[in-house]
Amino acid sequence: MLAEPSAETPLLGQDTVNNGLASQRTEERIRRRNHRLAGFLIAALMVAGMITLGLRTGRHSHQPKHESEPPRMQWKPCYENGLLCSSLRVPLDYKSATGESMSIALIRLPGSATNSSASPIFLNPGGPGASGIEFIRNLGTKLGKLLHGKYDLISFDPRGVGQSNAISCFETAAQHAYFDAQHQMLPTSARTNDHESIAARVARDSVLAFSCRKKAGHILPYVSTAAAARDLDLLRAAMDQELLNYWGFSYGTLLGSTYANMFPDKVGKMVLDGVADPEAWIGPSVELKPVSDDSLVDTEAVLDGFGSLCETAGPDQCALASVVRGPSHPVADTLRKFLEELKLTPLVVYDGETPGILSQSMAAESLFMSLYKPRTWQKVASAFNDAITYANGTKLYYMSVSSGPTDFCSTGGDSEDYSNLAVHCTDRRPFTDLKHMLSQVQRLAEMSPLAGAMWGWWASPCLSWNVTAAERYTGPWNATTRNKLLLIGNAYDPVTPFRHAKRLSNLMSDSSVLLRHNGYGHCSIAQASTCTMDAIRTYFAHGADAVHARECGVDEDLFPAPSSLGTMIHPQTRLIADVATGIRGPRLRRKN
Repeated sequence: MLAEPSAETPLLGQDTVNNGLASQRTEERIRRRNHRLAGFLIAALMVAGMITLGLRTGRHSHQPKHESEPPRMQWKPCYENGLLCSSLRVPLDYKSATGESMSIALIRLPGSATNSSASPIFLNPGGPGASGIEFIRNLGTKLGKLLHGKYDLISFDPRGVGQSNAISCFETAAQHAYFDAQHQMLPTSARTNDHESIAARVARDSVLAFSCRKKAGHILPYVSTAAAARDLDLLRAAMDQELLNYWGFSYGTLLGSTYANMFPDKVGKMVLDGVADPEAWIGPSVELKPVSDDSLVDTEAVLDGFGSLCETAGPDQCALASVVRGPSHPVADTLRKFLEELKLTPLVVYDGETPGILSQSMAAESLFMSLYKPRTWQKVASAFNDAITYANGTKLYYMSVSSGPTDFCSTGGDSEDYSNLAVHCTDRRPFTDLKHMLSQVQRLAEMSPLAGAMWGWWASPCLSWNVTAAERYTGPWNATTRNKLLLIGNAYDPVTPFRHAKRLSNLMSDSSVLLRHNGYGHCSIAQASTCTMDAIRTYFAHGADAVHARECGVDEDLFPAPSSLGTMIHPQTRLIADVATGIRGPRLRRKN
């Protein structure tokens, strides 16, 4: 079933676009294609009466059938470890069958098992803006082992990302670095009376938005999640697959749920891990208006869990366990108090390779990002203990820059940030105006004192973005799919709370099964569970009806004793831990 336009807004048929891409060998076939296209367009205009600028897509019960001849991809060896690469031309604008096209880069890891004849699995590591190419390059072999080598694993750089026309907002990486260097001291707190800093932030955002429109304006309207879902369907067809098998993490779950509702009869096996609520991301309305973001509703509970597990482990396994300042969760409350103190008394770092200042925002961001990956908690606890007990902020200072001091003045550019913003600001409209933005920053700060303000300020460029998506899919989100989806939600996820998975399960109650993973971190692989991994393997092999588990415990100790490190870790746990390093949650880090 093809996603057809609502009566409000006509859309050219997907199969017509495919036919237009794949059938350019003779003039006669081009004329036949254009004839069919014209006929369809006239019919659509008669129904709709007009074409609006911003395309809003919905399902329709009467969908025309078109013959199509999807293109085929040519795979060639690339990189290492038996990897294969290819690319596929797709329409830049799906409204125009004969318009400009763009290339989507793909990577493939063939299954290693002798019986690896099952349909391939497409993967998306999240973001938005994360590279599927790099995900498979770095972690595909280990992910394949988790699935026992039974499947070819395929991923891709979505439009506007990496090797698929990456969005860049500056002419050179040096310009990018210079721009960032001028804007280090911008507001990240919830204080709405700091008028000077707020004005500087708004001005900076307007410059950034202008630069992005100037440098990448030709692609910005076409990087919505709906467009990526259409690309995904072309990739499925180009692989000669009747159905799409898919495993998406974090934002990849939004791409998956969008695909499932736009193309419900093309859904094969689809795992959505770390579910983002599509109505909270895009909203149920076709109007581009703000939605209520509750992504951080469990963030403070995750921080409390960090503290509780640290206290249980004791000072031998968690350095912070010896530092007590609060009544209910001593470690968590100690961290909160320390962050408050840093606002007025930042730590001076003398003994690092690059001397500097550990600010409150740097320490808070390091702590928040550690909640995504609880395997880092021992290291993070040690760094905070040094800062709290000995006023030594060196470890925390360099923890805020993943690769050490050279990252403070990187000239490599960072298109992932801008790909993320481009999707974020075209899929949704977080704010109506400055007053509304400040109220949302305040609301989020009350929801999560640790992360709310930085979460709200991160999206502030959307206020000046001024780009209308060529297509947004806004629902409905209750399709009856060809096969049931497996939805996985963490009990303690800092950015995609379990309630999001529950909401999508309720929306797609007849087309999904829900698994609660009782672990910490972002997505199920943040804390290993044999039960959850077995459920995923069973699902891909036999479908949803064969998955009996609805709740899974975890097997991984987040504060292991030193004597157990490297000796008692199950091989599967180690594989899951490695794969988790490639999952990308909502991107907050920008050097400004």
